[in-house]
Amino acid sequence: MRLFKVSDGDRDLWVAALLGDRMYVYVDNTGQFHRNDALSEEYLLDQDLAYESIGVSQARDLMAQHIGRGDDDKVRDQLARYYSDPNPLRIDIVLAQVANA
Repeated sequence: MRLFKVSDGDRDLWVAALLGDRMYVYVDNTGQFHRNDALSEEYLLDQDLAYESIGVSQARDLMAQHIGRGDDDKVRDQLARYYSDPNPLRIDIVLAQVANA
């Protein structure tokens, strides 16, 4: 598993975890990582966004800054899917896997 800071120009979007060919994004609203198929496709095919490889301490710093926080009014449907996600990845498990890699 690898961690990335995903940005669009000067705007930081996500802390993302690559597991195989699937991207999981940290969603500050839920405090967990969730599979994001659109980002997986973007990473594998297009790479219009910037992907900076980061370590555990950088990921923790970004999460403390609330990266990946969605506005409840603007992205209500997407957040509803994340809240009802039956298989989120817990932060401690993701960071432990990266640290032990």
